[in-house]
Amino acid sequence: MHGGLAPAMANARAALGSLADHASSVLAASDYERVLLTLDVYTRDPSPSSSEDVVDDPRTAIATAQLSLRALEGVQLTSLHVEVLLVMLDDALADDLG
Repeated sequence: MHGGLAPAMANARAALGSLADHASSVLAASDYERVLLTLDVYTRDPSPSSSEDVVDDPRTAIATAQLSLRALEGVQLTSLHVEVLLVMLDDALADDLG
């Protein structure tokens, strides 16, 4: 993970995509994708993550998503946006990990 806005966005997108791809159920996968879509709406940036940003380990993906979303606070996201996204991510994790 490199510093800066573009890498933070790419890392968040890659981590959320990985979590959706490896979710334990369709519901959990949809929840992760909902977080990703909300991120796109908030930032107006639907650009894909780069293929080299793939995160296979779920714990790493969770931490990466959380840290990357926080890194966007005050730059591309408001504090409220970040809180909403983190709550959505927590809900998705609860559905996924039960």
